[in-house]
Amino acid sequence: MVLKTMKRKLWEMNSALRDLYVGLTIYFVLASLVGVFVVEDKAGFLTGLLFGVLVSFGLVYHMYRTLDRGLDMETKDAEKYILSQSSFRLFMMLVAAYIGLFVEFLSFPGVVLGLFGIKVSALMQPLVSINITNKIFREGG
Repeated sequence: MVLKTMKRKLWEMNSALRDLYVGLTIYFVLASLVGVFVVEDKAGFLTGLLFGVLVSFGLVYHMYRTLDRGLDMETKDAEKYILSQSSFRLFMMLVAAYIGLFVEFLSFPGVVLGLFGIKVSALMQPLVSINITNKIFREGG
């Protein structure tokens, strides 16, 4: 029941946003597996990575909403709006990294790697779309 509800909500979501979320999830799993074998402080690394990836989920959604709203504006207003919102996202990334520096149970490298997941997810988006989400979310679900 829960999986069907999740699949329905993901189906209703914008396909690019869905692909980025799936890519972020894949990135989290792979980075966690690598980190467990490489890092001494496994718990700190995993909580930092999870924190960074969760912030990344929020930033991806914010980016989607910003572009969606910006496309409905006049060109000059859209440029200002999109630039200001991009600056806000950068500020939020810096805040998250700052939190990673001073919160004892978070690993700073884990937080930074989690935030880096946005970039990796964007690069993986075409592959995720073709090989995963298009196969899972076909018409008629």
